[in-house]
Order: sequence, then C-alpha cells, then structure tokens
Amino acid sequence: MTLMRIQCRIHSTTTSKMNLREAHTSGRSNYKRTVRGPYYISHAWFAIGFITFATFFDQGTCSADVFVCPLGKFSCGNQSVCLDQNRWCDGKSDCDAGYDEIHENCQFTGGTYDTIVKIFGNDTIRTINQSCHFSNYPSLCECKEAVISCKEKGFTRLPVDLPSNLTRLIFKGNLLKEIRSHAFQRFSRMTVLHLGGNKIERIDNGGFYGLDRLEKLFLQGNNLTTIETGTIGRLHKLEWLWLSENKLQSIAMDEFKYTNLITINLKWNKLTQVETMVGPANGNLAVLFLDNNKIQRLYSTQFRSMQNLQTLTLSYNDISYIAEDAFKNLPSLTDLDLAWNKLTRLHRKVFEPLTELQLLDLSGNPIILQVNGFSGLQKLEVLKLGAISIDNIQIKMFSSLQSLKFIEFKDFHYCSYAPHVRSCDPKGDGISSFNNLLDNPVLRISIWIVACFTCAGNLAVLISRTLIKTDLNLHSIVIRNLCAADLLMGIYLVIVAAQDVRFRETYNSHAYEWMSSHLCQVTGVLAMISCEVSILILVFMSVERYATISFPYRTFRMSSKLAWIILCSLWVTGLLIGIIPLTSENAFGKFYGSNGVCFPLHIHDPYLKGWEYSAFIFIVLNFTSVAVIVFCYVAMLCSIYKTQRLTESTCAQERSFAKRILVIILSDLMCWVPLITIKLMAFGSIRISDSMYAWLAIFILPINSAINPILYTLTIVSFRRKFLQFWRRKYRSGKTKHCSRFQMGRLGSSSLSSATNTFNLPGDISPPTFRTQLNPSISSEDESAENIGKLQNLLAESNDQEHTV
Repeated sequence: MTLMRIQCRIHSTTTSKMNLREAHTSGRSNYKRTVRGPYYISHAWFAIGFITFATFFDQGTCSADVFVCPLGKFSCGNQSVCLDQNRWCDGKSDCDAGYDEIHENCQFTGGTYDTIVKIFGNDTIRTINQSCHFSNYPSLCECKEAVISCKEKGFTRLPVDLPSNLTRLIFKGNLLKEIRSHAFQRFSRMTVLHLGGNKIERIDNGGFYGLDRLEKLFLQGNNLTTIETGTIGRLHKLEWLWLSENKLQSIAMDEFKYTNLITINLKWNKLTQVETMVGPANGNLAVLFLDNNKIQRLYSTQFRSMQNLQTLTLSYNDISYIAEDAFKNLPSLTDLDLAWNKLTRLHRKVFEPLTELQLLDLSGNPIILQVNGFSGLQKLEVLKLGAISIDNIQIKMFSSLQSLKFIEFKDFHYCSYAPHVRSCDPKGDGISSFNNLLDNPVLRISIWIVACFTCAGNLAVLISRTLIKTDLNLHSIVIRNLCAADLLMGIYLVIVAAQDVRFRETYNSHAYEWMSSHLCQVTGVLAMISCEVSILILVFMSVERYATISFPYRTFRMSSKLAWIILCSLWVTGLLIGIIPLTSENAFGKFYGSNGVCFPLHIHDPYLKGWEYSAFIFIVLNFTSVAVIVFCYVAMLCSIYKTQRLTESTCAQERSFAKRILVIILSDLMCWVPLITIKLMAFGSIRISDSMYAWLAIFILPINSAINPILYTLTIVSFRRKFLQFWRRKYRSGKTKHCSRFQMGRLGSSSLSSATNTFNLPGDISPPTFRTQLNPSISSEDESAENIGKLQNLLAESNDQEHTV
C-alpha cells in the first residue's frame, strides 16, 4: 500500500473551499470531481475541500467523474442523477433500470427476521413429490416419502397404525386434547412433529420421550396453560419450538437449558412476566418471539446465556419500564421490536450495548424521545417510530445514525429532520406530500373555486341585504348571520389555498413550522366556528319555520330582540367550541395542527389527544343538529300534505314546495352524513383512504357554506324583486325610474295574489297556497275549515310583511 498525494480538480461554478461548503449545505447543485492518480476512493471530504491526502491500494492511472449529491438527495447508483428523499421507494421508477425501487433499496427488514418469516411463517412442511416409503399407514392420511400428513382429519388420538420409522408427522388441525407419557416413544427417527391447531390442554411429563432426533416441534394454536418441567428439556436436538397462540401464563425457562434451540416462538400467550430466561447452554438461541403477551418490565437478569441471540420481538405487550442494563447480555442482537407497548421514557444508555443492532422498532409507544437516545447504534439500518409524536424533534437526534437506510415516522414532515436517510416513510398523509401542502392537483384548483364561490356568494348576500332598507325583518337578520358564519369558511379556504401556493415544491421544509404556527391555529378555529355556528343557525331557522307552519294560529311571535339574543348565544357557543382546544395542550395536544389544512377531524388517527372532544362535536352535536333539521322539514312537509288533503289542493306551487324542502334536506345530508359516517368508521378501525381527509375538508364540508346563499336568498322571488327595485331606484334615472315605478305599481296592485301564488322557498318559506273554495266533502268539518282560513290569512299577512318561517 502506497501513500501518495493526489490532485483533485473540482468542476463547478465554485472553486474555493468556502463556496463549496456553502453550496453543499444549501443543496443547490451537484459537484463533479475529476481525480487523477493511481486509485480513487470516494469521500464527501473532497466536496468541502478538507482532504489533500488519501490512501491508495493499487497503482495505475484513472480518471473518474463522481457526483456528490446535496444533503437530502441520493445518487441513482453509478448514474449522475440525484433524487429527492421522497422519490425513493415510492412505487415509481425515477432512476434508470428502476434502481430507486429495487428490492435491496426498499425492502428493509434487517437481521434474521426476514429469513425466519419466509421459512417458518406459515408452519408448512414441504416435501418432494415422490412415492411413499411405507406400505401401511392410516387410510385417512397422505404419504410422501417418509412423511405422513393427517391434517384436519378429525382424529382424537394418534392412529395406532402409524409407521414407527416415519421422519415427519403433520397432525395439524385435529382434536387431540392431551399427550400422555411415552405417546411418541416408538417414533425414534422422527425429526419434525406438527401438532398445531389441536385442542391440547395438557402434556404429561415424558410426553415426548423417545423423540431423540426431533428437531422441530410445532404446538401453536392449542389450549396449553403451562409447560411442566421435563416436557421439553429431554429433546436435546430440538432446534425449533413453536408455542404461539396458546394460553401459557408461565413457563419453566430452565427447560431450554439442555436443548439445541435456535428459535422459540411464544407469541399470543398470556405471559405476564419473563422470569430468568436461561438460554441453551451452547448459546445457539438466535430468535425469540414474545409478542402479544402481558409482559410489563424488562431486566438484564431475564436474558442469560443468549450471547448469540439475534432477533428479539416484544411488540404488543404492556412494557412500561426497561432497565438501563436490560440488554447488556445481548451483544449479538440485530433485530429488536418493542412496538406498541406503554413505554413513556427510555434511559439514554439503554441501547449502547447493542452495537450490532440493525433494526429497532419503537412504533406506537407514548414515548418522549431524547436527543441522544440512539447513541452507540452505529450499524442501525432501520428505525421505526410510527405513531409517535416527536415534539422535540431535532436533526441531531438522528445525525449519529450514519448507517441508517430507512426511517419511519408518524408524519411525513418529520422526514426533513433525517435528510441523510435515503428512504423515509410516510410519503404523505393523503392531504399533503413532501412537495406540496395539497398534493392532489385537482384539490389545488377546487379549493380556489370553492373559496371564491363561498366568499362571493355570502358577501353578495350580506351587502345586498344590508343595502335594501326594506329587508330588515326577522328572516333577514337570521340570513345575514348565516352568511357571516359561512363567510368564515370561505376565509379559511383562502388561507389554506394561499399557504399551498406559498409552500409549492418546498412544503416538507416548512410543514412542521406551519402546523405548529399561530396562523394554523387561528385558521382551524375559523373553520370550527364556521361549521358549528352555521349548523346551529340552521337548527334555529328550522325549528322556527316548523313552529310557524305546523302551528299557524299560535299567539306567540318571535321578536327581533329575542332573535338577536338567540343568535348572539349561538355565536358565543361556536366561539367557545373553537377556542376550548387551545386552552390546554396537555389535554388536546396539537388539536388543529395534526395536518396541513388545520382541520381537526382526525380520521387517520382517531385517538389523538383530544379525540373525545372531536368525537363529541362531529358525531354527537352535529348528528343531533342534522337530525333536528331533517325532522323539522319532514314534519313541515307532512303538515302541508295533510292540509292538501283537507283542501284537495294540487297546484304546482305545492309540488315546488315539496321539491325545495327535499333540496334543503339533501344538501344538509350531503354535507354532514359523509363526515359523521367516516368519523364513526375511523373509530371502528375501518381502513379509510388517505385522500378522503382532503376531500372532506376542502370540498364536502364547505359545500353547505357555498350553497346556503343560493338556497336561502338568491332563489327567493321576493328578494330578487326587492333587489331589482333597489337597483332601479338607485341607478336608473328619468324615464327609466318612471317606468320602474309604473311597473312596480302594477306589481304592487297584484301583490297579494302574487304572494299567495308564489312559493318563497327556502329563504322565505311560506306554506303553499290553498284553494279559496273548500271541497264540499269536507265542508262539514267546521273546525278544519276555520283553521285553514286562519292559515290563509296568516299567509297573506306573512307575504306582505316578509315574515318567514
């Protein structure tokens, strides 16, 4: 080996060390280097100009062009192409020959776990399709080579005519309840015994006596509650032991001391604690599965003689404490799965003894990660932190993990804090992606359309109803408040759309900052106030209209003062609903900052902090409100049809009335029923499309705010007439004004008949007109005729004074 000085010529727009350092940090360009010398070794040190000497292993002359990708980008193998972190393993080939999607770059399992799952995951014994070696065997069983398969034949005991010299017995899925002592004594050549899926409750001491060559024993899916001493310990050549899916509450771990076990599977049992686990004396144990038990604490004394253990899985237990030295006896461990436990804090040195660790899974723990909590894991390749909120996240938390190839977070925006890791999941949340706040191009256009439509419609109604001095009745007051609430939804959409434009193609760098910002909180509050005040006002309107139509001769009439008191109380209620989640971060967490659109529906993580409050608002309160609205309009419809039968009225206005009521009901159901249904599905753990959240928040939810101005104002004949009158009086002059007065005079002369023949729905809902002549068949019903007459008089008065239901 010869030490020689090399000359490095860097082809770039920058030539100084400082410029190289600045350009490398900013990630603006790639750097092409030509190295002349006997041999070349690539190091990032060249890019920042720190190295002037290198070590060479061979001699000769070479010239190599090497591209150093900026931080956060990674090279397509030997190609001079750099891809962003989010484009690796995203299902789309961006490099030539699909280098960014090949198995080696995207299938991250680590250690021995992948091999174990592939070979023994389905507990299947494969044989070569050859003739049977035995002439006599049970007629219900199958035979291939020296293997007898009696799978799912309903046996309650071992058949007596099993050949004594068989090597493998598959007795899966039968009805065995116990294994008596010396039951397998005559099968001295057996190497594999599969007894999974039976009803075995007890194994006598010496039940496997005589199986001196047994290597693999499968007992999963039975009803075992304990393994007595001496049951397994005599199987000195046993390598694989499958005891998963039983009811084991304790197990004598000394049983394994004198075996040759390589793999022990104890998943899906009821082990509450792992006492001192003495591995095989020869130290061959490589894989230990303890998932889905009830283990609570881990100590160093629990893992002895396991210096060669490579895979330890403890997911879905109740582990809340791990001692600082718990893993000191596991120097060879490569895979450690602690996912979905109850860990809240880990000692910063707990992983230091695991110098060979390649895979670490901490997903689903309510843990607070420490900045230096992963120190010592120099060989770690896969780190899974799914479903963990990392409020204190920093780049230096992962910077020491230089061998890391894959990292998984709860939210994709955390990926910006691990820029040196080639593959990071998730790639998005259905709403946003690495590049854009709104990932779907259709949504980017839709949000502007809905926002403009909502703002323009509600502003037009607010301005027009304010300018028309004659339109100051009770109905107009309620409609203007409804438009004000709906206008807040338009403002919310404009803010989200503006932020999408602001962060275009760079969103991941700003995502965490945006979702934690005060503007995002205010935006979410605006959306919440808009939704709740709008639906509460609709409830108020529906109840008032129902009372007016169903009880037309009541003496009580709501005054403007009372209406204002009710409306103010609804606004206060909506404001409180919006700001309560901001009062306590411990109770509500980032209630509005869980996604890029700042809306707290929480369907992807239904049990996020504050989920009870979200469920109460979107399920209990809103469902009750929608139910009241639907009930009131259906009751109004029934009341009008009942009156039709009394008067035998079948005019077109009445049919129009029914159609408009159906439009109101359908518009409310179209908005709220999908939202409530999806929220319930989320609590039911039903898989919901990632993109559904975006469509709910951007399109479905604001639909009522967009169409309310049309339903309650712009389609109303009386309002259009008044607005036209105002426009002509304000902007027409001379003859035009005179003509306008003349025309309006003509309209005024027939106002009563026009009012009674015009159905002002849904803004000025009035009952449909009734025929002035009652049907002779019901003329004898004096009380009904009197009530109908009162209703007709009320209708005429209502149309004249613009009293709406």
